[in-house]
Amino acid sequence: MHFLTPTTSAGVGGNYSYYEMNGLPLLNFDMVTAFGLINHIFNHHLTGSIEGGYNVTTFATGQSYPGPLLDLNLVYNSGPLSLALNAGWFEENQMAFGVDAGPEDVKQAIASLYYQISPRTFFTVSGGYGIYRFFNAPGFANNFFSQTLQTSQVYSDNSIMQTDGIFWKPNTWLMTGLEYNLVDFTTNLPNETIIDNQFIAMVSIYFPF
Repeated sequence: MHFLTPTTSAGVGGNYSYYEMNGLPLLNFDMVTAFGLINHIFNHHLTGSIEGGYNVTTFATGQSYPGPLLDLNLVYNSGPLSLALNAGWFEENQMAFGVDAGPEDVKQAIASLYYQISPRTFFTVSGGYGIYRFFNAPGFANNFFSQTLQTSQVYSDNSIMQTDGIFWKPNTWLMTGLEYNLVDFTTNLPNETIIDNQFIAMVSIYFPF
């Protein structure tokens, strides 16, 4: 990152990932991302960033799925309260909830709230909605699921996400918390609609270097 002005910084980045499917070499694929990022401080309360770039997923068979990478982020801070809005468009390999249908195109929006209850205690809540489109669902699902998917069909899904949590940090090296996650994951892959509820208790220990 490089500061262009006292309130604006910019940078570039990228990543490369390779996925190898055991016993299924034709389903091996790689994902490449390149992007530029600009951060701006609008005033004492509001900051924002925009990220733009390029995604491409390529299978061992030569099939290639290029697409844009876009990410918009706004954060508002006022005393103990922080609000954040994020919207993105990108490619990923979604393997959560037991739905391994290969890489996909993702459009997602998330809103988050953070509130400092006391100097040592804070509360968070967030909610979001995502739309996913699989690039090669039949190749993956026909190997891992009992149903047979049609190559002429476009397979996609959507999800509603909610997370609530309360955290307590008694000192600089210890934090505890209780978090609730809800994901309603609906897809046109047969028999793969999932509602997932999780309560997570956590203890985090920090070691300064």
